[in-house]
Amino acid sequence: MAQVIRNDRKPLSESFRIIAHEAKQSAETIGKDLKEGAKSSASTVASPLIEAGKRIAVDRHGASRKNVVMVRLSADSLRRLNDLVDAGVTGSRSEAASYLISEGIQAKQIMFDNISRNLANVRLAKEELRVILDDELVD
Repeated sequence: MAQVIRNDRKPLSESFRIIAHEAKQSAETIGKDLKEGAKSSASTVASPLIEAGKRIAVDRHGASRKNVVMVRLSADSLRRLNDLVDAGVTGSRSEAASYLISEGIQAKQIMFDNISRNLANVRLAKEELRVILDDELVD
């Protein structure tokens, strides 16, 4: 059998060059698609995060919430926080706890006023004791 040699074949290096060029174009297209997808995804993800950040600073009831306090709760208290979240009264347990603390302070305002007044007297008494002790140490 005679072997037929075809001359219509391109050199192997030319084939590699074509493949490399097509791969580069495909990669650029995929890169552009990924970049556009990432921009869209970033926007989609960022919006809720920005809103959550705003809620952390100010809850639904207009109270500024900048301070963090760690607390341990009973199962019943936790259930109550979850009830507020599930009912849509608050957006999170943290907001529910803040809400309940604010409501409790308002409900017991007279008691807190008395505490503040008495603490002012205690601070004044401590300061007077310091003065007396300082005078004794000097003499």
